[in-house]
Amino acid sequence: MRNLNRINQPIKAILFDLDGTLRFNHPNANDVLLDQAVTLGIADNIQKRKIAARWAHYYWAQSPELYADYQEHTNDAAFWTKYIQRYLTVFGCSEVQAGELATKLMGYMKDAYKPENRLADEIHPTLQALKDNGYTLGLVSNRSNPVDELLEELGINAYFDFSFVAGDIQIWKPKRGIFIHALNLAGSSAPNTIYVGDNYYSDVLGARNAGLIPVLYDENDLFPEAECTIIKHISDLKTMLID
Repeated sequence: MRNLNRINQPIKAILFDLDGTLRFNHPNANDVLLDQAVTLGIADNIQKRKIAARWAHYYWAQSPELYADYQEHTNDAAFWTKYIQRYLTVFGCSEVQAGELATKLMGYMKDAYKPENRLADEIHPTLQALKDNGYTLGLVSNRSNPVDELLEELGINAYFDFSFVAGDIQIWKPKRGIFIHALNLAGSSAPNTIYVGDNYYSDVLGARNAGLIPVLYDENDLFPEAECTIIKHISDLKTMLID
């Protein structure tokens, strides 16, 4: 944990991102993609993997590139092929090499990648402890489609006083409006509300712009320069707020 002294006012509500914060794909899609790319001849490098992972956070935070790809590629295969091409380019492949590999890797991922939903062991006891200590808990996801069934499947729906996805209100993080909507549901003011997420661009910058207190979940040290509280485990929230 870092910079815990930044949270020095009473906290009423704690809001959570879903994907990459509470729920994970196992195995990780980007890891599988790059592992397969290495078998096809690209040179592997841990630092380049971090650079590519940081870029992916930027891309999915409603970046101009994301909007352009949605508009240009109307079917899933074309969209994901373009994403893979961009990802490989950031990883260090030439434009030509990335273009040649993208179609092959798209086919591989479509056929071979069958991820499972996973929660870290710490999620249930942490959410229960926060709820037992009187915090209002909310879930705010940048997904377009409802997650009610998924939350039930994961067994975490009962912890939350409310949950919604960006598609419900047609406002996506990092836009200020999605955080204001969450504050209204929580019945809390921004200075008394924490937002916990793994994406610096959508979660930290978005929450801060709306006046909330951002907490970055950064297990893999992708954003060591982030000027906010950083945690490596969701259970660190108990240390910050309860213990």
